[in-house]
Amino acid sequence: MARAPFNIADRVSLADVGEYAKQKSDFHYGLALGAVQDGLVAGCPVELVWMKEGQVVCREYPEPDFFRRPILVWNHLPRRLCIRLPPEEQKGDTLLTFLRLTDAVRHGLRPASELPQAEQPSEQQPQPPPLATQPDEPAIADPAPASASAADVGNQGRAAVAAAETAGTQPKERRGTRGPLPKTTDRIARELRDGIQNGRYTIRDGCLFEGRFPASRKKLMATYKCGKSTLLNALNIVLGEIETPTETPTETPTETPTNSDEK
Repeated sequence: MARAPFNIADRVSLADVGEYAKQKSDFHYGLALGAVQDGLVAGCPVELVWMKEGQVVCREYPEPDFFRRPILVWNHLPRRLCIRLPPEEQKGDTLLTFLRLTDAVRHGLRPASELPQAEQPSEQQPQPPPLATQPDEPAIADPAPASASAADVGNQGRAAVAAAETAGTQPKERRGTRGPLPKTTDRIARELRDGIQNGRYTIRDGCLFEGRFPASRKKLMATYKCGKSTLLNALNIVLGEIETPTETPTETPTETPTNSDEK
């Protein structure tokens, strides 16, 4: 039985999902790709629209296991998230990929603000009803405070000015200089370096891979027992060291004198 196409108002392109994932992961391409793949494997519905010569050839709705393979890639210039399938699985010359918007929001792949107004969760608190007043009962006003004398007002004004001048002469607290990295960030960066040297991780196009697949952010956070920001800081440190290696000075070879030079 053929499935109905996604409603245009309830779908979002895979490229836009990738852009949102990049923003959530502080523009770390590997973590963004892993987050999208986790959502697709978890069951977020996907629609593949194959085009040929400007016409729709067919539509496919793959199962979640379809995305366990490394078929999600970043296109070069501009780097947009897309699906790259082997030639034997291609059914046209252009592939358009869409996710159902409501499910993408539920899996954290798009912000809730993109949902239709009727489906957005209400954040307004109920207002208490106004207090009823008797029609013939006059409103009770608060008693007016006793009027202060002119001398009291002047004293209060001079006291306020003196307090402001005193506060302005207080020395400002000096900010401390930036210290060493937090212990947790330093530990994770050290363990990531060890993993790269031992062959557990590899770096491809500025992304961290574990085996054939991009390293999953959730798995890394569970492995190193840390939060998202700490993990990103450690990854940025390690990737920065790899992208800008320290230059090792080379020694200039000394010339060995020949017999003619000795003469």
